[in-house]
Amino acid sequence: MVSVDKRMQDVDSYNATLNASVPTKQRFAQLWAGDPSFKDNLGTAQLLRSQLPVTYLIDKTGNLVERSNGRIPPELWDTIAELL
Repeated sequence: MVSVDKRMQDVDSYNATLNASVPTKQRFAQLWAGDPSFKDNLGTAQLLRSQLPVTYLIDKTGNLVERSNGRIPPELWDTIAELL
């Protein structure tokens, strides 16, 4: 999930609610587009504004199958259909 909140306080407030209600293993990484050096809420990745939009295709076991920057390419729709 990419947060486009304008204020870091809003991101922090959302993360506090998330931390209190959702187990870590069930969370998606949440990135903030407001600062290219912001680390995700799981403490790992960084995101540059130039990477948006980005699509992550994750299978039912939680493995990353494909990552695509920009518009979803037509051939990726076939992969998505195969996973359904």
